[in-house]
Amino acid sequence: MTASRGDLRLFFRQLSTLLEAGLPVDRAFRVLAGDRSMAGLSGLAGGVAGRIEAGESLSAAIEAAEGPFDGFDRAVISAAERTGELAPGISALARHHEARHAEREKLRSALTYPAVLTIAALAAITALMVFVIPRFEPIFRQGGTDMPALTQALLSLSEGVRDFGWIGLMLIGVLLAGLFTPAGRRQADEALLRLPVFGRLLESLEIERWARGLALLAGRGVPLPEALRIAAALFSNAVMREAGEDLAGRVREGRSLSTAAAESGRFPDAAIQLIRIGEESGNLALMLERTAEYHGGEARERLAGLTALIEPVIILVLGGIVATVTVALMLTVTSLNDALL
Repeated sequence: MTASRGDLRLFFRQLSTLLEAGLPVDRAFRVLAGDRSMAGLSGLAGGVAGRIEAGESLSAAIEAAEGPFDGFDRAVISAAERTGELAPGISALARHHEARHAEREKLRSALTYPAVLTIAALAAITALMVFVIPRFEPIFRQGGTDMPALTQALLSLSEGVRDFGWIGLMLIGVLLAGLFTPAGRRQADEALLRLPVFGRLLESLEIERWARGLALLAGRGVPLPEALRIAAALFSNAVMREAGEDLAGRVREGRSLSTAAAESGRFPDAAIQLIRIGEESGNLALMLERTAEYHGGEARERLAGLTALIEPVIILVLGGIVATVTVALMLTVTSLNDALL
């Protein structure tokens, strides 16, 4: 069974518990290797234990291991081992993965209902255009009277969906395929950030993830330029990732983090001010944590507002379309009755 990034939450939590209980590193990994509920990570733990028993350092063993560990995990482990605070470092890494998991679950649970509602609305509209309205078309056209403008427009729209809907599906397929290219993904990410409400929500989520990871790296003693380079990979948005990499380069050239963030134009004022306070107070890691907390709270507020807005809008749009179809049918039936009388 192959291990995934999601398995690391439990892996690091169990590892930190064993280390805090006083077990040597190699023994802790041996214990994890015997836990068959850890999927592919049990075999990985056994390999790491073997390398440590052969004289390698933990960071070297983790670096050589083939598994779901990324550059961020390796950097935190290496820094924690170098400072002699391995158990606290692993515990902090476990909290980081747990926080990221909680963030994803909140976002998923908040957007599931609007997504299902949107799909249901699109399916209902498509069914009306493709299956329902065409059944009434022969009756309307054989009635011998001029159809109301609303009915004529509805029939034309239905005919257009049936005749040219495949073109729309092809365009959607092309757009989706473009998302798998670097240029297409970047354009999509840029467009998402420019959206009026969702863009600010996405920005807050990205800043929270980046600031929390950077705080962990800086708090473990990783040099700031290197920590910034590693933390840039935490951005899931390609545009923000580029900004994070640019930030690392500017700091490497000698600029302060707050100045570099202001120059990039991609970081909100609240994050810049909190980072500047951290630099001036000499406690950057703490203020980066405060930055993550601030933008995490802001993201949750924006998410609640967005979901509260989306649901009634979808219901109103769907209800309006159904009402339009109903009115068009009633007007046509009425006109037919008047012609017969």
